[in-house]
Amino acid sequence: MTPSELAKWNIARLNRAVLKPGSWQQQETNVGPADASLKYGLGVQLDSVGLHQRIQHDGGFTSYLTSNRVYPADRAAITVFINAGFSNSQDAIADAIEAIVFDDADETREVRSVFNMLRTGQIDRSKFTDNGNFYFTEAVVLDYRTSLAPLGEPTRVERREAKGLRGGLTVERYIFTFADRKLVCVVRAEPSNRRIEQFTLYPFTD
Repeated sequence: MTPSELAKWNIARLNRAVLKPGSWQQQETNVGPADASLKYGLGVQLDSVGLHQRIQHDGGFTSYLTSNRVYPADRAAITVFINAGFSNSQDAIADAIEAIVFDDADETREVRSVFNMLRTGQIDRSKFTDNGNFYFTEAVVLDYRTSLAPLGEPTRVERREAKGLRGGLTVERYIFTFADRKLVCVVRAEPSNRRIEQFTLYPFTD
C-alpha cells in the first residue's frame, strides 16, 4: 500500500467502515494460544503499549519497509515508511513517535531499570527466574558492575526487535548507546509474569 492508502485504511478501521463491524471484531480477536505472550488476530498483531490497545502490522518490499500501528480507543494511528530493503528503523521511528504521543508508551523503561540495577550492582532478584538468579551470582553481579559502571548513563536506548516467543520465553533486543560505544541487549523472559531468564549484553557491530 502507498502512504495515502494506508491512511485511508487506518481511518476505515477507526470508524469501523468498509467492512462490517463484526468483520473488524473478528480480525481483532486473538486466535493464538491463550498462554502465548504474542496475540495474533487475522493478519494483525494484537497488544498494548502502556494502557493503550494497539493493532499493528509491518510490511515492505525490496525498496521500502513499513510499521503501521492503530490505537482504536485513542482514535489514533502511526504509519512509518522508510526507503530501505533491510533495517529496523521503521520500528525505532514508530517507537519514538509513540513515546511522544503517549506518556506511558516508553517500552524501554523496564530494560533500562534492569540495566541500572546491574550497573550499580544492586539487583532486585524478584525480577528474575530461578535460572536467572542462579546465573547472577555475587561474582557475576560484581563483574557486570565493574564493566558497566564506567560507561555511565546511556544516551539512548532503542528497541530493535519487537517481543517474540521462542522456547517458551519472550525474546527482545535493544541497542544501548553510550558516548563511545554501543551495546546490544537481549532479554529473554517468562511470558506470564515477565520474570527475566536471561539478560545479556555484548558489543554492537554494524
